[in-house]
Amino acid sequence: MTEANIDLQRSFIQSKLPGNVPEIVLERDKTALLVIDMQYMNAHRDGKYGRWAKEQGIANQIEWYFNRLDQLTVPKIKSLLRAARKAEVEVIYTRVAALTEDGREMGWRYKTWKMTDHVDSHEAQILKELAPRPNDLIVTKTCTSVFLGSHLDRYLRNMGIKFLIVCGVATNGCVESAVRDASDLEYWVLLPEDACATLSQKDQDISVNAMHPLYAQAMSTEAIIKKMEEECD
Repeated sequence: MTEANIDLQRSFIQSKLPGNVPEIVLERDKTALLVIDMQYMNAHRDGKYGRWAKEQGIANQIEWYFNRLDQLTVPKIKSLLRAARKAEVEVIYTRVAALTEDGREMGWRYKTWKMTDHVDSHEAQILKELAPRPNDLIVTKTCTSVFLGSHLDRYLRNMGIKFLIVCGVATNGCVESAVRDASDLEYWVLLPEDACATLSQKDQDISVNAMHPLYAQAMSTEAIIKKMEEECD
């Protein structure tokens, strides 16, 4: 985020509208790293999104997005995964995929956009660089918000999770939907801004500013890793 954006956030908090936001202090057994939709369909330039863009002659319009993923977002998520596993923090992945062969259970928008790839398809798999471990929870969702499109809320409550570190794609889409819903469901949310990506820097900044500080506390990946190391012992 730019310095102007940071100043805007500070001024919002200092205005006391609606009031101060308490600092989040993590607890290992109550914390989960939530990796949103880092699958081949939309998070790899050779996936469905990339192919669509090439077919429509607009590949240049999403090059910034894929470059950010390759150079920043994926490496930052890898760092978060290493830190979470070292601290024995729960790791959860989400993905857009159909459980049926024809995708009839998917939301109407995903049907319209032909985002109904089967859960066993290549498009639905998590990027190899961020691959889940055998006992990691992978939540399949049918719409933008994982809280509306899956049983994630019930899973988290069953596991006693209260704190979420949310990263992935797209910042102003499925990530922001998850963050807003999580906050309203009374979870405490940290947002590693550099471990998220969307189509442009402008869209990224607008989305992060919309989430921070009311719905999530936006921080760098390094700052969140430090919190895990210090608070999840």
